[in-house]
Amino acid sequence: MTQRAASKVFVALGALGALTAVLAGCNGGAQTSAPASPTSTGNGPREVVRDCAAGPATALADDDRKSVLGEPGMDPEIVKLAQAALTCDWGTGGFMFSCQALKDYQSQPRLRLFESKQTLVRMLEDRNERVRYLGGMKLQFDFKTSDKELARRLVTAARKETSPIVARQIGGALAGVDFEATGIFSDVEELTKSHPLFDFRAGLVSRALRQQSSSRDVFKLTAELAKDPNQNVAMSAVSSLASAAKDFPNDVCPALAAVMRSSQESVASSATMHVGTIACASHRDAFLDAAEAQLSSPRMSPFGLGRALENTCKASDANGAQKTRSASVAEQILKNDKSFHGARIDAMKAILACEPARGVQVVAAYQHDKDEMVRNAATDMVKGQAIR
Repeated sequence: MTQRAASKVFVALGALGALTAVLAGCNGGAQTSAPASPTSTGNGPREVVRDCAAGPATALADDDRKSVLGEPGMDPEIVKLAQAALTCDWGTGGFMFSCQALKDYQSQPRLRLFESKQTLVRMLEDRNERVRYLGGMKLQFDFKTSDKELARRLVTAARKETSPIVARQIGGALAGVDFEATGIFSDVEELTKSHPLFDFRAGLVSRALRQQSSSRDVFKLTAELAKDPNQNVAMSAVSSLASAAKDFPNDVCPALAAVMRSSQESVASSATMHVGTIACASHRDAFLDAAEAQLSSPRMSPFGLGRALENTCKASDANGAQKTRSASVAEQILKNDKSFHGARIDAMKAILACEPARGVQVVAAYQHDKDEMVRNAATDMVKGQAIR
């Protein structure tokens, strides 16, 4: 054989090998990127599933014996709907929500979830990211259990998960587990430190404290996650802390105040707004300091701050100096005609609450503002004060 002929054979064999690899991907095979570093806060390893003309349903059918959907004991109705949903188009964020088969899967009555826990958790153990995604969809918001076996399986699934979107779902599902009854809190706490994907922490913290509102351990964990280097995680934690004001009245304000000066401006802004909205008496001056500092940044949004200032002035123990400062901050928001009209309207309400007499004159000047919404609100407020 000549050298040229040998070269042609080599190239042909290489092309055949490449084609075989593609077909393997179509046949349900998956590729996984290199493991993410422990400090990763962005995209971690993703399962890469090749799309083929035959579509995901054909790929699954060809390898059905390897999917958990084909196992005995699986809920037949859930399996049927899941198999149909697997034919939907898949994007970077999961299946396309416009797909009717996915809508049918999602529309299962919520009570059905509590009859199908075993099936849905088993789906999270499938090697196919798309099957895991469908299981997570039904678990991340509604799941609650005190079953120790299911709790342990979720912990194991979380440790193994490499898909950001499914990691978030598993975090949400774990949040519905009774940590005290199942004894998995230490595992969950460890996962928040070791899991390479921030998505897991975001899913967990968005729901855990709301589901286990009386747990001091969960409160402390949420307070720690409010300082997370990832903005999504920290923002979810701040929101969860604010929701716990009734259960932890002496702890919420210090926890929120601790992140009012966060280097992440959106996190600092959210924490500041909540401290003011809750009207934390012991942190009122610190709240006003933070509010004044934040308004000096052109990137900061004042949305929600006006309501916090209004609540501060309505607090029975707010002193004159605090009311004057609150009114001054509110005026800064109102004067900025580039601010969202809702923020400016809230600022007018705050001014009237802080300094009723002078406030009417300030608000009246905005009855001719170029923003129609602001004009109408100012006119209504002045009329309302006149009636009083």
